[in-house]
Amino acid sequence: MKLITAALAACLLLFAGCNTQPDNGISVLSQPQKPVPAAADSSEEAVTATLIQDYVRIYEGYCGGAAFSAGKPNPDILRNFAFGWAKENRLLDACAVYSGSDVVSYVLPTKDAAALYEACFGKNRAATEGLSDLRFSADYTQQFNLPDLTLSSLEKTEDGGWRLVVNRSVAGRELYPGEYVFAPAVPPEKGAGTFLKAKSQDSLWRIISVRNLPLPERGNKGQVVKIRSAQELTELAKLINSGDRDYQDNVYLLDADLDLSGILMSPIGSYASDDPRDPAPKGFCTTFDGQGHTIRNLTAKGNGLFAGVGSNGFIANLNLESVKVEAGKDSKQPCGGIAGWVAGGWISKCRVSGEISGSEATGGIAGLVSGGVLQACRADVTVTGGGIVGGLCGVVDGPASMLTDCTITGTVSGNSFCTAAGGFAGKLVQGTIDRGIASVKVDNSAQSSYTGSFVGVLGQPGESLAGRLVGCFYDIEAAGDLPAAGLAEKQPDSAALIGMTTQQLIRMGAF
Repeated sequence: MKLITAALAACLLLFAGCNTQPDNGISVLSQPQKPVPAAADSSEEAVTATLIQDYVRIYEGYCGGAAFSAGKPNPDILRNFAFGWAKENRLLDACAVYSGSDVVSYVLPTKDAAALYEACFGKNRAATEGLSDLRFSADYTQQFNLPDLTLSSLEKTEDGGWRLVVNRSVAGRELYPGEYVFAPAVPPEKGAGTFLKAKSQDSLWRIISVRNLPLPERGNKGQVVKIRSAQELTELAKLINSGDRDYQDNVYLLDADLDLSGILMSPIGSYASDDPRDPAPKGFCTTFDGQGHTIRNLTAKGNGLFAGVGSNGFIANLNLESVKVEAGKDSKQPCGGIAGWVAGGWISKCRVSGEISGSEATGGIAGLVSGGVLQACRADVTVTGGGIVGGLCGVVDGPASMLTDCTITGTVSGNSFCTAAGGFAGKLVQGTIDRGIASVKVDNSAQSSYTGSFVGVLGQPGESLAGRLVGCFYDIEAAGDLPAAGLAEKQPDSAALIGMTTQQLIRMGAF
């Protein structure tokens, strides 16, 4: 027992010795500690939770993850972010404007919004412009789909901020990953205001930049897909119109003649998203080879067989017989037999017969060609509608647009809403029509001065833009009293456009 008592005493003396403090007149508990920024104290998990919950989710839902570089946010981004911040932080009720007991609008306090902008985006011109309209309708809400967000990476930056990458998806579909760069927020010069009052300094961050990152390589091997039935064609349209992007790896071959009688076709490639985070391509963006086969009795409400032919899109060797394409009088979409529009893609060696009716830009092969190519195509069609109508193409625009070795026969008629009509093209703003042939009767009594037997408007009125005609021909018998170009600074010369009789065109092998 004596030995145990002695040992305990020794341990107590040793413990006391280890905790001896210098006698400086200040107690250990009251010694001042060097301040450490709270953000530095925070674990990565806590930082991630703050950044995603308080900033990324609001920015994704109300600003659509819109990209901006350092110090250059769009004023609309700031405006939407301020509303989202107020709503998600339950500050909106204090901003309500009532009529009786009903909320009619919300008006964000300018001072509070200014403090929020300065803290979260820095002082810049956009922040000032973003204060010009802070009134929102009572039903104003989240402007974009809020995707599912998962953290991909998080790393510290040299200035004490963070670079955060999130993976985004909607209903299982991958969107572009988003990169957010944050820096510690500087407290607003004129005070935090109500919007920031509940936030501690360590939870305030400035968004330096936002951008989309490329999707990882998929490693998918494309395949040749053969279309042998109407059902397989409609299933292809359904797949592509769902926003699928993997189809671009494949090549599609029409392996049989098809009859689409009784089927209302959804234009292939009609998926359209204004969401900048969505990687799905616009239009049809791979190869569709008709192999000389014919699709008969196509009926489409909208653009055409294809909504559009986009980048890397190539439609070739396809015949459409007895088509009926109708865009509808209130539609703002271009329409044509093969495609509504061609932008960065090609249509080659295709033929169309039937009826095409639209209200924006309408043509037998395509409604609008903007930076695309039509090559060796033929159409024997009845084209009617408002807006701009043309036998082969409604509008040709963009210096890279090229229509070469194409032939059109039939009729073109503009209704009371038609602004321009031409036998070959309704309007040639920029681009080139090379060796085009038109034998078309054109009627556009509503805008007779914008009506031509070959082109309704050549160039852009009031501007120096002008498309080129090279070695083209038109049927003077079908033209009647119409000029070759309805509205143009000057009529095309003989090197650009030559008038011939129907028999002369037949003898030269035009039809």
